[in-house]
Amino acid sequence: MKAIHVTRFGTGEDNLAFVEDAPKPDLAPNSADILVKVLATSVHPGDCRVMDGSVSLVMKPKEFPYVLGMELCGVVEEVGVMCKRFKVGDRVVASLPSFEHGTFTEYVAFDSQLAVLAPKNCSSEEATSLIVSGCTAIQALKSAQVVTNGKILILGGSGGVGTFLLQLAKIRGVSTIATTSTNAQLVSSLGADQVVDYREHKWWELLAGQNFDAIIDCVGGDESWQHCDHVLSKSGRFVAVATDPEASIRSVMDLIRFAGPAMWRSLNPFTTSYTLVVSFPKEKEMQELVDMVDKHDLKPVLDPSSPYDFTLEAVQRAVALQRSQRAKGKLVVRIDDP
Repeated sequence: MKAIHVTRFGTGEDNLAFVEDAPKPDLAPNSADILVKVLATSVHPGDCRVMDGSVSLVMKPKEFPYVLGMELCGVVEEVGVMCKRFKVGDRVVASLPSFEHGTFTEYVAFDSQLAVLAPKNCSSEEATSLIVSGCTAIQALKSAQVVTNGKILILGGSGGVGTFLLQLAKIRGVSTIATTSTNAQLVSSLGADQVVDYREHKWWELLAGQNFDAIIDCVGGDESWQHCDHVLSKSGRFVAVATDPEASIRSVMDLIRFAGPAMWRSLNPFTTSYTLVVSFPKEKEMQELVDMVDKHDLKPVLDPSSPYDFTLEAVQRAVALQRSQRAKGKLVVRIDDP
């Protein structure tokens, strides 16, 4: 079985390997698991963080080598005797359990509770991009607690989460202003009422005094938090989807340095309300996303370079682009044709 292995921690792409003799998984006896033939998978920021070892204290692979990836779209090839939700031939989307990996391969076996039927109105490549980023966007909007006719600022509107946030906000009747650099046309097409080029403007100066109900930060770094009071209303909320991309959590002291400021911001009654979203996709949210796609209310956005071929060189390029934070939507790899 073909697979992309991560062979060790590393900040480049030379710790990836393409293998053709990976063992095909078996279903556990008397389980509700499903065996899925993978059609497509995606590269996620979390994949890169695990690969480079920067969060090894809290997100460490069980062993090396391990198979890259956490979300997929595929076809059910076999069902466990206790599985009543799916049948052979069903096309599903799924996210593996928290802190587990293994979708850059031809077959994956996992608990059927982690999957829902894929949308009927999109390709497998589009469907695989839904789960992690889409569920993160749903959870971020819930944390923002913005009602119809509210107004939010989305920092980083052209990434995987940002593209879903813009569409979900529009569905809910929420006005949005989004920051981006070269992707203004894309962000506008997804529903942004105003686009701010962060290369030309400091958003906290350009938008000062506009009294946003919430900021949702998909970029990370301390700068956004430090300037949020310039644009938020007195009751406004700051929701962090991304943290400092340079942060390291390799030791207990690293964890204290990382978690301490976030906890203080969350608990301090004298500062702006702060929430750090750590997304764990739930079945209800996954189904909500699928339903919106089937109703044509929501469309997954893929980077123009997607889909990538299932080769070592192509996956290395996808990982490099993800690390650059310059993707215009999701980065997807086609594992097999439907």
